[in-house]
Amino acid sequence: MLTNDWRWWSIRSAIPPIIAAAISLTYGLYILAYPPTYKKLSMFLLAIPLAYAFKQHLYAAPDFMLTDTFGRFLYIWYAHMSYEVLILEFAPAVEKENDNWKSRMKLAWRVIFDRNHKPAVEKEQGKRRDWVREEQGKAAGTTMINPQHAFPNLPQPTLTHTATGTQYHHGYGYVRFTSHHLVQSILLGSLLTLNDRFRASSYRPPSYDFESGYGSFFRRLPASLDANEMYARASYCFDWTIISLFEYEFYYSLFALLFVSLLRTDAPTHWPLSLCGHIRESWSMRRYWGTHWHNYIYISFTTHTQVVTRTWLGCKRGALSTRLLENVIVFTVSGAMHSVVKWQQDPEEEWLAITWWYIAQMLPIVAESVVQHYWHRAKKWMGVAADNKWVSRGELAAGYAWVAWWFMWSVPKYYAWKDYWTYEKMVKRWERRRAEMEEMGLWNETE
Repeated sequence: MLTNDWRWWSIRSAIPPIIAAAISLTYGLYILAYPPTYKKLSMFLLAIPLAYAFKQHLYAAPDFMLTDTFGRFLYIWYAHMSYEVLILEFAPAVEKENDNWKSRMKLAWRVIFDRNHKPAVEKEQGKRRDWVREEQGKAAGTTMINPQHAFPNLPQPTLTHTATGTQYHHGYGYVRFTSHHLVQSILLGSLLTLNDRFRASSYRPPSYDFESGYGSFFRRLPASLDANEMYARASYCFDWTIISLFEYEFYYSLFALLFVSLLRTDAPTHWPLSLCGHIRESWSMRRYWGTHWHNYIYISFTTHTQVVTRTWLGCKRGALSTRLLENVIVFTVSGAMHSVVKWQQDPEEEWLAITWWYIAQMLPIVAESVVQHYWHRAKKWMGVAADNKWVSRGELAAGYAWVAWWFMWSVPKYYAWKDYWTYEKMVKRWERRRAEMEEMGLWNETE
């Protein structure tokens, strides 16, 4: 939430990054409405004002969390534009009799922020319809079936890819959609304010201190099971997962209210009800990153990665080595982008540590894949039914505990190494400065 940063912020300082971002969005809308001949050149031109807005993003608002989110939005949106322009080669599906700038801009607006946009391939849709009819025919025992009675519980898709963008099937009209996001924004805003008050109270978790040894856990057992330390670790886990989720969903609800309820530039079916996937899907680290947290960048990032692995490198689709390589690339790029943000915000601090932390996310993903494989075989050997609800509940509980523990261990470890590397950089910088002053005869040892 808003902090007391008004003392250094001014509207004048916010104008340059906001104007640069507006120019980027306007030009992005234009190249989607009127696809350029030289697509790579257009993306290079788009990067110029966007890079300036990113460089100045800390001056856009008096709140660090808001400007930090703004900076991350800029590079995530650029990756989405690269996906639309260079990979999908999006072109508005405009009929000849209705080919005017308004129609083109309207269709371009539909996909400029559509994170789930995929081309609607009628041939593939036809194959799926034929497959459904075939399966329904098998179930009914005849080739002539009644669709109303065959497969009554067939799950409906949560979204549909169309030529004009993604349609979301949540069934919310304007009134219900507005009420949902209004209540959500008020609730999340209140919870975030309450969290700020709690952090400022005497009941707040103990502050992080590298000397306390939080960076190490297993080497200090059983001393590391101290209640205060576990409280601090749980606090870091809660901040990185729940509080960050609340903040992003809070901003998401505000923009949903702006574009759908107030400006009416979008319909409720153009917006999903949440930015991230549901937190209940996070019963493994793979699902935490792929289904829950990175839901809003999944398509653009994975598609770019697949271009590298399958088109440039010729890796085999579906192979285990290909999937591992693609996951490593996605986490490396994501970590590098976080590092760029931190470098821009504070170049004196150690900004590469976050990249290594993101790459390290492959460790729990690989580990849990191995455990799941052998656990599945063990269940078969023990004769445990696949639909045993008590076993399933136990698996979910173990999965949630595993995800929580990974964050409780890895986040303090990240801060410990970041602080240590920052200290080393500071010492080296001071030693270089001292050597320079000694060469100039300006250094004078005093008692």
